[in-house]
Amino acid sequence: MGITLTERDHSTGASQVTVLEQLKALKDPAVWRYSQYYSIVFGGYVALALWMTKYYISEYGFDIQVAALLAAGFSIPGGLLRAIGGWFSDKYGAHSVTWWVLWVGLVCLFFLSYPQSDFTIHTVSGPKTFHIGLNPTVFTIIMFTMGISFAIGKASVFKYIADDYPHNIGVVSGIVGLAGGMGGLSLPILFGALVDPDRSALVGVHADVRYRLGVPDVDVLRRSAPTERRQERPARRARTDGA
Repeated sequence: MGITLTERDHSTGASQVTVLEQLKALKDPAVWRYSQYYSIVFGGYVALALWMTKYYISEYGFDIQVAALLAAGFSIPGGLLRAIGGWFSDKYGAHSVTWWVLWVGLVCLFFLSYPQSDFTIHTVSGPKTFHIGLNPTVFTIIMFTMGISFAIGKASVFKYIADDYPHNIGVVSGIVGLAGGMGGLSLPILFGALVDPDRSALVGVHADVRYRLGVPDVDVLRRSAPTERRQERPARRARTDGA
């Protein structure tokens, strides 16, 4: 560690910009937008990884060993596949990758958000009762898919930052990373608060994430044209260089 800290090469490119000047990045709406993205793909990942073991126990009645194993189906791909997300972002661009990540997440959360339900229809031949709900197998497959999506999204958000803020990447990365950490902190608390009186935990777990995911989804769709992204990036770089 001492060698690392004293290497002369490691001080190359050190910024002389003051803290107040760096915090001017908070005035840029794009920084807040990327923070919102990261609060989903990282904050949502952390929160769901913490919550899933308890959810499997309360919703499906598994013991803690089986519940933890199934929860790993979400957390392991969400952690290991981030490098693949970086490769996709380099090849296809941060915006295209993030667009698909948020759509996959929104579709997954749509199916996950519906609680176990029974409803009765009165027909001419008498009442008929139907059941709607996800069994553990389908639930785990959807969570695995969303874990992969979030892993790729964690890389694509930072690709945005590298593209748009090449001369201010440190402070912007710090702000966006903070937003992700706050998402991981606040979401489990909200999950518990949103569990309804009938103990239908699924509604509480996913309602807030669906809301958070829907906001950046609309934003990404508005910016879906690649030409718009190409025109926006040089302008932002010019503003950053001027600062």
